Amino acid sequence: MRPIKFRCWDQITPVMVYGVEQFYDTIGRFVDSSGHPVDVYKTALWKHHSFGHLVEAAQETPPTVILMHFTGLTDRQGKEIYEGDIVRITFRDGPTENGVMVWSPKEARWSWIGRGSGDGYGLTMFNDVEIIGNRYEHPE
Repeated sequence: MRPIKFRCWDQITPVMVYGVEQFYDTIGRFVDSSGHPVDVYKTALWKHHSFGHLVEAAQETPPTVILMHFTGLTDRQGKEIYEGDIVRITFRDGPTENGVMVWSPKEARWSWIGRGSGDGYGLTMFNDVEIIGNRYEHPE
């Protein structure tokens, strides 16, 4: 069974915070993308008080936070892959391409959408996956 984990992009500060599913009992024990501690009292997240409030904030228009779910997968370096990660994929037949990890509700699976292709591919099409960024901290 895969662990249920979330990260959150605080659109106001802006900072990516990991482990927000624990956002009630462990305030102040969060890390950023580099593994450095994040003091949530210095972000816009502190006002939400709990993970449930973060979920509500993610549904506001416009959202002040964006929640991203852990896929249960890791890249070739063992780094956890989250929704919204930009990954470099090596296809089974050899070519590589960059794209974004997304949840496909129509197919009920994690998919990868290549830049410019618009096509979603299931994760069984690849030999290798490497995280090269995410769509919020590295949008290019």
